[in-house]
Amino acid sequence: MKILSHPRFRKPFALLAALICFTFLTQADGSLPPVSHLPAAPAAGHAGRQILANIREREGRIYRKYRGVAGLRHSHIRVYRGKAKDYPAAMLNDIRVSAERRDFYDAMPAVQVTRYTKDGAEMPPAQFEYNEFMPPHPLFDSHSERHYAMRLRPTPVSIAGEPCYRLDIAPHVRSKRHFVGSLYFRVSDLSLLYVRGSYAKLRLGLQSFHFEFYFTAGPDGVPLFTKGYAEGRVYFPLLRDETIVSHMTVENARPIRRHHEGRQARGQNDQAAGLNTGLATGPASWPPRSAAPASAAPTARCFREYRIRSAHETP
Repeated sequence: MKILSHPRFRKPFALLAALICFTFLTQADGSLPPVSHLPAAPAAGHAGRQILANIREREGRIYRKYRGVAGLRHSHIRVYRGKAKDYPAAMLNDIRVSAERRDFYDAMPAVQVTRYTKDGAEMPPAQFEYNEFMPPHPLFDSHSERHYAMRLRPTPVSIAGEPCYRLDIAPHVRSKRHFVGSLYFRVSDLSLLYVRGSYAKLRLGLQSFHFEFYFTAGPDGVPLFTKGYAEGRVYFPLLRDETIVSHMTVENARPIRRHHEGRQARGQNDQAAGLNTGLATGPASWPPRSAAPASAAPTARCFREYRIRSAHETP
């Protein structure tokens, strides 16, 4: 029981916030459905393969040129007792946090909390704990095919009034560093508009977790996070059962260019700027031993079949 007394688990909203990384569905009951063994959707054909190749080339170019994005993120976090998030009487905490963030594609984020309020009372910013973790394995770097199977649906759907291509992502293996879900790219220029998904394996204490993020195209088409929503349930039998809902908006979002200096020099620059940071000690995008080889073809068993569509998706 020692692990349950750790501050990380006494503050479940910090655990949830830690899992909301920049880079990127659930069934009707909010749980994460198992990997499907149903047949895959009809093949996209030559046109679909070309669209996917164009997306890969575009996003890969961005990944090679930029390390991540920075911005001022405002989060409104509500903590509810059990599943009763629709009843105000069940609310345990109402939290608002503003933080300057630098979210990297392949390293730990750097975060500096600038304002923190809890249940209407101003709190010292340092008291809000961001228990950050490494982001998911990148979707479009040179090793992405070792980690993920991708399936493009060439028939456009409408997201917030814009026609988009849907790209389903499924990991070859389940881990806490793998993303599962769908990305939606604008038909007009193949820029990223919307992401919905979760992690292939949830961390201790999280019974369910999913998020929805919106993006705008920044310089060089870099996806810049503008607003989002995340929901998770923290559950320890007989000890804790809470639903945590977070709405986020971002100001002054901007890309972070890659430089040729080493990781150590970049870490020193981050610390000099007064940011809480921890950089990866190895090649974050390198696949685990159990990952599928690069030549592995996407198969039906890699994909989950989502039982519901996003409320924002229309044919």
